[in-house]
Amino acid sequence: MEKGMLNIRRNGKKVILGIVKENKKILSISDSSLRKAEIWEGIADGDHEVSYVLENGTNIIELTIGDKTIRPEQVQPPKQAGQGNRNFNNNDRSAQHPTGIDSAKAPYSFIPINEEVIFVDEKEVPAFNSYKGYDGYIELEIKAMSPIYIRRNLKPEEQEKEDALGHDHNNKEALAFKESLSGFNRPLDAAYRIPGSSLRGMIRTLYEIVTYSKMTMIDDHKLYFRSFADKSIGDLLPPKHKSNDLDMTEAVFGRIADNQAKMGRVYFEDAICIDPKETNAAQHPKILSAPKPSSFQLYLHQDKNAIKLQGKKIKFLNNYNTSGARLAGHKLYWHRDPKDWVADKQEVTNHQTQYTMIQPLDTGSVFKGRIRFLNLSKEELGALLFVLNLPEGCCHKLGMAKPLGLGSVRLNAQLSLIDRKKRYSDLTSLGISATEDGEYVNAFINFLRDKLGLKGDIWETERLKELKRILDFAYKPDNEQTRYMEIEHGKNQEQRKVNEYSNRPILKKPSEIDNLTTKALKIGTEPQK
Repeated sequence: MEKGMLNIRRNGKKVILGIVKENKKILSISDSSLRKAEIWEGIADGDHEVSYVLENGTNIIELTIGDKTIRPEQVQPPKQAGQGNRNFNNNDRSAQHPTGIDSAKAPYSFIPINEEVIFVDEKEVPAFNSYKGYDGYIELEIKAMSPIYIRRNLKPEEQEKEDALGHDHNNKEALAFKESLSGFNRPLDAAYRIPGSSLRGMIRTLYEIVTYSKMTMIDDHKLYFRSFADKSIGDLLPPKHKSNDLDMTEAVFGRIADNQAKMGRVYFEDAICIDPKETNAAQHPKILSAPKPSSFQLYLHQDKNAIKLQGKKIKFLNNYNTSGARLAGHKLYWHRDPKDWVADKQEVTNHQTQYTMIQPLDTGSVFKGRIRFLNLSKEELGALLFVLNLPEGCCHKLGMAKPLGLGSVRLNAQLSLIDRKKRYSDLTSLGISATEDGEYVNAFINFLRDKLGLKGDIWETERLKELKRILDFAYKPDNEQTRYMEIEHGKNQEQRKVNEYSNRPILKKPSEIDNLTTKALKIGTEPQK
């Protein structure tokens, strides 16, 4: 199978196809059955990465674009009037289930990207040799509301063995060694722990969202490839997200830009498990789907009002080549019931080399950690507390296998401030005092209202309403609503498996996902409705 760049153009109803091979030579597609295939109706004009198989060096006998594969012998002629019912293969659209524009499903959703960015004056950020802000620490209690798994780091001798064995999954010794590494993170066989880096990444993402900062935590390789439009991913961000000006998140967490580093003022310590709920044995989780750049209907912002549903076909979707196309926003995972995270035993037996093993800690495990901070303003500190102590019923997501329902955690944050003058002028006092967070959270809320002209409950503003919904653990959606779609899913009314990606449906907003099938679970107090 070879790879190349497919160019699609339409001249009226005629589809013009051509492939630029890896050696830069052009391969024309003359087979009329390929050009008349209905697969092209859901794919935008422009360049797309494809894989193909040649016969005799010139004839294409198989062509794969995104998650769709087509072969000349599979292409059916259009159905004629009076032809009646006949058997169709799985590529025929009449075998696809009826769909709505926003009927897509996924274990994740997106918090809409902000067009406006709140910038800060870099001159106002305190230097490290000055003390004019708030210093102290935040004690964290982290309770697992579902099984949680953090893969452990390899010991030096384990790293050497892994290097020696390689990654040949057909090698039984290599496979057995891989499965022996399934335990929860536990450096030097001490206490189980969540690395501070994991906590930092989780909290930084939420801080970026609520402070209307630039979207910076982007993985180019997962979301986008050169073959779609020749754009490293930043081209799909709103203009203000491309600015070099300092935003609130960069001011607090630090940044590296133009070969210059700006140190952050928050420091995350490891969270130690003080009450582990150990599981009996390691399990094989279901195989997780990787992000697919070809699924642009999910990863790009789509204007539902501009999209048209013509029969079963969805038209006028934004794609990577669309002028003004924007990323959908910050990708977060739904809370799910973890009842079905373990893979089918027969599937594991049949495809053993495709599966890994993990041994999570169980629901109810409790961790203790600490965040230290230096020279934060009242608003910066308030924003940090705002994303730590979520509304009642809401939880964070942490660790691996989040799409399967693992990693739901409830945080309880207790603020302690350090009075430096008292600490160093009074030998009988450390100058540390536990403090309520209300004053600082309110300062941040008022700051946000002033900057953006917001009114009322800040959690009910358009953007944060979506965030609150996806963080809602007590009223999480039913698992059927937050599963991965499948290329071959179940059977439709005609008893055929259906390709749920075929018509490129888009996702509903988080706030549009109902919870009618979910029972409310109490988390200390009554959950949010």
